[in-house]
Amino acid sequence: MRNAAISPSLMCADIFDLRRIIDGFESEGIEYLHIDVMDGQFVPNFCLGTDYCRRMKAGTDIPLDIHLMVTEPEKKLGAFPFGPGDIVSAHYESTPDVRAALEQIGERGATPFLAMLHGAFAVGALCGGAWFRGIHFNAFLQHLSAA
Repeated sequence: MRNAAISPSLMCADIFDLRRIIDGFESEGIEYLHIDVMDGQFVPNFCLGTDYCRRMKAGTDIPLDIHLMVTEPEKKLGAFPFGPGDIVSAHYESTPDVRAALEQIGERGATPFLAMLHGAFAVGALCGGAWFRGIHFNAFLQHLSAA
């Protein structure tokens, strides 16, 4: 059993060079592609979305690791392309019914992760995030240093 998997974030990938980047990930055996989805409500930033996830799912065999930083994810899961082999994270703080979101993810065959503002976890797995509420970790550290 694996203790860790590599899941590079596509959020900062050069959109004009994305095919070459994905080809490199495929040839190197990357386990997952991490896609940060932000709605501008749960976190202040907007980033990636259903069309991006759909194109990524169709364009590679690498499973997706979709990190939903959106309000009420249980109401939006139907728009996302995921299934067996994929990981989908829903934030505890994003909805009053996080259990419904996690159950829907599992019913579609994906591995549900419960994310929290300073990391994410699932039974038997730990996913340390480099992002805090949609802000890159380095910027977050700089913010803390200035405080």
